[in-house]
Amino acid sequence: MVIGVDGRCLQDVPRTGVGESALRLIQTLARLDSRLNLAVLANAYRDEVPLRFSEKNIQVMQTRIPNKLLNASIKFFHAPALDSLLGDIDLFFAPNWNVIQLSPKQKFVLTIHDLSIFLYPEFYSPYSRMWHKKLLDIKGLINRADHLIVPSTTTAQDVQKLFSVPNEKISVIPWGADHGTKHGTWSMNHKTPDRKYILFLATLEARKNVMGVIAAYEHMRERGIGLDADLVLAGPHGYGYADIERAVQRSPHRLNIHIKGAVTDEQKQALYSRASLFVYPSFYEGFGLPPLEAMSYGVPVVASGAGSLGEILGNSALLVQPYQVSEISVAMEALLGDQRLRDLYIQRGFLAAKKYRWEDAAKQLLGVFERVVDKLN
Repeated sequence: MVIGVDGRCLQDVPRTGVGESALRLIQTLARLDSRLNLAVLANAYRDEVPLRFSEKNIQVMQTRIPNKLLNASIKFFHAPALDSLLGDIDLFFAPNWNVIQLSPKQKFVLTIHDLSIFLYPEFYSPYSRMWHKKLLDIKGLINRADHLIVPSTTTAQDVQKLFSVPNEKISVIPWGADHGTKHGTWSMNHKTPDRKYILFLATLEARKNVMGVIAAYEHMRERGIGLDADLVLAGPHGYGYADIERAVQRSPHRLNIHIKGAVTDEQKQALYSRASLFVYPSFYEGFGLPPLEAMSYGVPVVASGAGSLGEILGNSALLVQPYQVSEISVAMEALLGDQRLRDLYIQRGFLAAKKYRWEDAAKQLLGVFERVVDKLN
């Protein structure tokens, strides 16, 4: 079987959670079955990051068309059909929604990570809202797709509610988590605090409630608790970052708050392995990889129960209301100061993270591909 893959989401710099999950799925699929061939569509124009894979059954097909020109051509002229750029394929797989045109009879599986752009548009820039509304025909993509992949039951319910999609057209395939160790051997040559620290690691944007993290940290310190713990905010800048930066600069505890920006895989592993606590009070998630990753490194987690987080994390994290700063603060205090509680959530976290494996996700995804191809032949 030959699967065409829209690899454009892998070329975002820095790579987001969507790109990371797409990359892991593609690599794991290729390693799962050497008879499976993956033709990955990429854009090699100017500043786009070239894609390279070590797996022999992954072939990258690079266009020389600027993304804006490609999107405009598809939008206004309905050409080119992306599958035609990949040769003879059995199925076209989109790891994320994008501007897509396909041949009329081409089999198509689409991934929807979340619908936050529709549920919480205030967390997105005017440009992003315009792009999704004017250029990206999400309803058209959903109707065109032969099958949809979502990472959580929460996202499946959102898709059904907003777009009236029948249940049988959707498969819930939870993503995997990178399984680490608390005492890893990764290089520590990037600068992290010598003191213990509370970690937030994801895109630094409004939707992730980073402002709530900062406020909860300040609230905790003002009560004389956690004075030996710094706060580390790591991840690429997103919409609302300017407010986050100003909040840190104005904080009476700004010397104890460290903004790291985007980090490499090695730096991410080191940050997880040394953290005393991970905090993630996001307003909405379609899945939520960072808390699971932190758990796999033996880090206790405070997270909101919003979106899919309550579904995915269950009782493995101390769940809070994202709009209640005092609740976030008290939960942070509890997991920093109560060793018995820390041990309980560390153990629960390890067990929870082990349930989510990229190999399992890839096997389920391959099963969907096979059913779609067999059904439509």
